Amino acid sequence: MKENKKKVRKLLAIGALFHDIGKVMIRALWDETKEYFKQIEKEKHYKEQFRYAHAFSTYEFLKKIVDDQVILASSYHHNPEGAPGGLELYAKIYQLADFYSSSERSEKEKKDQENLLRVIFQNIKIPKIESTNQETSSEQEYFYNLQPLQINNEVIFPIKKEDLISFDEIAAYRNLWESFRDEFNILKNTYIGNKKLNSSEKFLKALYHLIYKYFWCVPASTYDPERKERHYPDISLFDHLRVCAAFSTSLYTDYNLNIIRDSDKPETKTKLIFLKGDISGIQKFLYGITNITGVAKRLRGRSTFLTLLPDLIARALLDKFGYPFVNILYSGGGHFEIVLGYEDGIEKELDKFSKEVEEILFKNFYGAIGLALGYTEITLSELRNKEVYRNKIMKNIYRMLEKNKKQKFKGMLINYSTEQLLNIINQEFKDIEKNYTVCPSCQVVITEETGEEEKNICKWCEIFKEVGGIIPKAKYLIFSKEKLENLPGFYIDRIGGVYFLEDLSKVSIRIKENKSIYLLNDTNFLNEEKCNGFKFIAQIVPQTNSGVMTFEELVMSAEGDKKLAFARGDVDNLGLIFMQGLGEDYSISRIATLSRSLDLYFSGYFNYLFNLEEFKNKIYILYAGGDDFFIIGPWDKVFDALKRIREDFKKYTCNNKDIELSSGVFVGRDSYPVRFAGELAGSEEDKAKEIKPAIRVLGESLKWDEYEKAIEEAEEMVNLVKNRKIGRSLFYKFYQLLNSFKENENKISPKFYPQFYYYLYRNVKDEKDREQVIGFFLDTGKDYQVKKDALFKAKYIIMKTRE
Repeated sequence: MKENKKKVRKLLAIGALFHDIGKVMIRALWDETKEYFKQIEKEKHYKEQFRYAHAFSTYEFLKKIVDDQVILASSYHHNPEGAPGGLELYAKIYQLADFYSSSERSEKEKKDQENLLRVIFQNIKIPKIESTNQETSSEQEYFYNLQPLQINNEVIFPIKKEDLISFDEIAAYRNLWESFRDEFNILKNTYIGNKKLNSSEKFLKALYHLIYKYFWCVPASTYDPERKERHYPDISLFDHLRVCAAFSTSLYTDYNLNIIRDSDKPETKTKLIFLKGDISGIQKFLYGITNITGVAKRLRGRSTFLTLLPDLIARALLDKFGYPFVNILYSGGGHFEIVLGYEDGIEKELDKFSKEVEEILFKNFYGAIGLALGYTEITLSELRNKEVYRNKIMKNIYRMLEKNKKQKFKGMLINYSTEQLLNIINQEFKDIEKNYTVCPSCQVVITEETGEEEKNICKWCEIFKEVGGIIPKAKYLIFSKEKLENLPGFYIDRIGGVYFLEDLSKVSIRIKENKSIYLLNDTNFLNEEKCNGFKFIAQIVPQTNSGVMTFEELVMSAEGDKKLAFARGDVDNLGLIFMQGLGEDYSISRIATLSRSLDLYFSGYFNYLFNLEEFKNKIYILYAGGDDFFIIGPWDKVFDALKRIREDFKKYTCNNKDIELSSGVFVGRDSYPVRFAGELAGSEEDKAKEIKPAIRVLGESLKWDEYEKAIEEAEEMVNLVKNRKIGRSLFYKFYQLLNSFKENENKISPKFYPQFYYYLYRNVKDEKDREQVIGFFLDTGKDYQVKKDALFKAKYIIMKTRE
């Protein structure tokens, strides 16, 4: 029965992904379809069966492709009673899933005629967050262009309404649809024969990613010509379809099916489980290695492992409960969000799964990382009650999560004695004839001593080094429940594995036929043999002809002082954005869309940005995804990169004053241990957030506009030094004076001024140059107060002009 449920759920997911495809067909072929529907309107037969034109169009599309009843039933999602015998139960499931996943539709009135997708960032508003940004989200309207998903600023960045003046909407829809149809035919020819699916699992994965590629930019609902209604279109068709797919599969449980069959109002009793998982200990685990040979590769391997671990655990959970991957609403940034159907006793099974995973993680990583789950049940009808929904989904889950985080490994501490726990840790090292030592890389795991430090590395540190070496070159990613021998990747017993490949020709036919293979950072997956989809992972590192640059090589491209900058950053007020930013429009679809959109910028766009000529082979992405990043590079290139990251982030988020990011930077030698540099950059970021949005750099906290202006002004002085008009030593003296007379973060002692003018007049003879220096350090419009950015600019000039 369990296997049958899993099979039906895959088919339900496929049907749900198809159920509104008729909307795109009608918009794309409007000139032809409006005449067609005028003709059949006279017969009215399609309304008796399907009720709406888009549902009928979906049916017309599907009947030519498959004859599976579960999938075809999705065409009747507006009128289950019109479905032929055998389809009505599935049609009811689709009806409920569609209606309640459509509870995301905003109450905002749509006044515009454009059938284009509004950007979800545009309407985020956080109460009581002050901002100096003068442009508010309401002053400008933003849309996504109708283009297949590709990672560049012309596709994924929103466009302003005034840029739509010459935009041909119908032609854009037609082009999008025709491109989708062409690629869908490849998909159909690969996985469907004689209207039968030869692999529902592989077809589902490929269909999901094809719909993501083409319908990420298409609004789920705009103007309904039959109901004469206009909906505010800020949810993409892709996000609506995937949430509907997750709801559809979740309604296929014994508990929910009994209610759907027997109840007149099943929505009041059918239940879903919303679940969130958090990986704990990420920061300590990531930076908890020493600076021995191979540290950069190990860090890259560790960060990628932490990026994919939530996905692995989420997939293992879904596999255990018999659900397809579409039930993952979001995975990344150290956590995952899932929807399941309610069954009697599911709470015990979820707690059991959590304890099993914690035990597995403990056995592999000795308590360094753990898992906390938070979940709650909610009826479909409660999804329509914004307050109940918000309290049940967010508050209940977060309370449970916080409680479980504070009780890390509670199950193991209860069920195992101290001796048993020590036996788990020492399970591989009981041979008293051998000598043991601690892994010199992580300094946690016990390893067999061989006499040479580099050979005493533990299993996982070796794996991280191997994977860290392949990731920059990897083109494919494979998810597998079983361990795959002789392939670089991560595998955890009873959870699963993920592997990285540069060339698929080295993989056996068995693996190609039976595993999920994703193309990395490229949505054209159907052009590749056996690929089922695509995945975005930030994997840019500086390279030479002989391989990845060492930090020693990388630092040589720094201008002036040969130092590296280690920069961390993340989105400000993220919790408030998710909890309060959507206001009355809070919904599971919007939360899923928001999470996906933020992750797309960091995990996807960073690859594009740092492949541009100005940054190519200069920036090392240690990690980027979810809502945060950590980059390393020559200090001056990182300073420029941070400016660009923030500028592009503002464009990407519609210049919304309530969506910002802050960053912290540590500057040090290339030999400085990355683990400590990362921690110091994190501390600097914390200080920046005290005046957020801001950047903390060279020991000074500046607002972003102050930072950009300071660099612009400092570059002018750099040119004066390079042209020998002012000596570099003078700026060094000013830097010393500013440091000596600094009384607190924002105040310089009056004792500074006599010495400042003394050294200025002694060293700069040209009056015009003196005035420029005075204006550089002192605010002539505010009683000649020392400027807030004076120390930063002085240090910048000293570093930039060092020979």
